[in-house]
Amino acid sequence: MKRLQKLILFFALPLIMVGCASAPPKKSFTLSPAENSVATGNRALPSLMVSQVKSIGRLSTDMTYSRSPNEIESYTKSDWVAPPAQLIQSLITQDLENRALFQYVVMAPNSVTAQNRLDITLLEMNQIFPNATDNHIVLKLQARLINNHNNKIIKTFTYNVTEPSRSYDAEGGVVAYNRALQKIADSLAADITQTLRRY
Repeated sequence: MKRLQKLILFFALPLIMVGCASAPPKKSFTLSPAENSVATGNRALPSLMVSQVKSIGRLSTDMTYSRSPNEIESYTKSDWVAPPAQLIQSLITQDLENRALFQYVVMAPNSVTAQNRLDITLLEMNQIFPNATDNHIVLKLQARLINNHNNKIIKTFTYNVTEPSRSYDAEGGVVAYNRALQKIADSLAADITQTLRRY
């Protein structure tokens, strides 16, 4: 009996190895909105720190999608290179710095102090497949602008963007996420600018 098991394993092992070798490699994606942010100011606004983005149930690198309203699934052959919260924090920080509106913009954690702080929460990030041909992404963020001296909230902004995907897969979702994030970044920069100029 043992000899038979060894023979089965001996012949099966090469097939298992071939099967693993022929499997398509897992793709990892990052967020990269269009680089159309140009210097629009003279760094007259106070300094700003972008806090680590909080996330409701999105601390992993899983790329999720839904085929029904009450079910969330994860892609098995695609994921993010880092948790989406980390990617969003980095991109928002870089975008705000590129606009040259603030004295400087830093990303937490950082020993450099800033006059104001931007706390962001990732409320929803999902690719939705309502039928066999269409799909879209939903990206919802909440941002709180806070005075670092007294820790009081200056203003809260909420952004909820839906973008259609041009292909029925994870890669199409990534392209749609990038468009959505650029829209949010543009609105966020405008909202912070108007708020601090009045404040």
